[in-house]
Amino acid sequence: MGPIIGQIFRETLRGLRLVTLDADGTMLDSRDKMIAIHRDLAPRFGLQEPLPYDGTSIPLQLKKLGLSRFARWRYLRECRKRELRCAPKIFSGTNELVRDLKRLGKMVGIVTNRPADRHTFALLRQSGLDLDAFDIIVTYDPDPSRVEWRKRWGLIPNIPKRLVSVEYPKPDKRAFDPVCELMGKLGCSPGEVGHFGDSIPDITAARENHFVTTGVLTGAVRHGSVFYEHGAQFVISCVADARNYL
Repeated sequence: MGPIIGQIFRETLRGLRLVTLDADGTMLDSRDKMIAIHRDLAPRFGLQEPLPYDGTSIPLQLKKLGLSRFARWRYLRECRKRELRCAPKIFSGTNELVRDLKRLGKMVGIVTNRPADRHTFALLRQSGLDLDAFDIIVTYDPDPSRVEWRKRWGLIPNIPKRLVSVEYPKPDKRAFDPVCELMGKLGCSPGEVGHFGDSIPDITAARENHFVTTGVLTGAVRHGSVFYEHGAQFVISCVADARNYL
């Protein structure tokens, strides 16, 4: 990032009141491990190509490929078991960035296409991510009412505080509906909300909500030009880089 763009990014970042981050590939160093898992599982489930690591929902990818409900369940079960064994960790400086943002009075959240289940929260806590530091965590679940029922009955272990589920995954702009509600409560404008993500679905959904969009080059997208082509306003090499502009 050049000095002029860097100064604009610094001023923009300091003006944000609410910051959200994607999980996989942005805070969680899971890209290479997930690519290897999908490459290994593809022939076992009759897939001609491994699932792409592109930020879209894995269950929806499997459904579009025509796998039966039972086959999708088996694939996801095996994928989750392998993820926990691989034990991806967060990128260096991630928790520190969250703490820095909160110390400056900003609210911080997660918006992920992962579901609200025991595997997701076990994996994220195992990674070293301080989930309880976040002011809001938004997950994608086709039936949010079921998640609420499971929350009430204590059926989701390791569940973080302030969890909200939506039935729309990124790149659908409605994936950010809970963030927009929080924005309204804070009385801030879309230009005071920023999202950091490693994929095009991240940038698309955030951009359509008129949020400040920052692409992170540690996940699905590895070239800044691709982010800019899809409307990202800023690009950084990793989330920890943002600490240099606070």
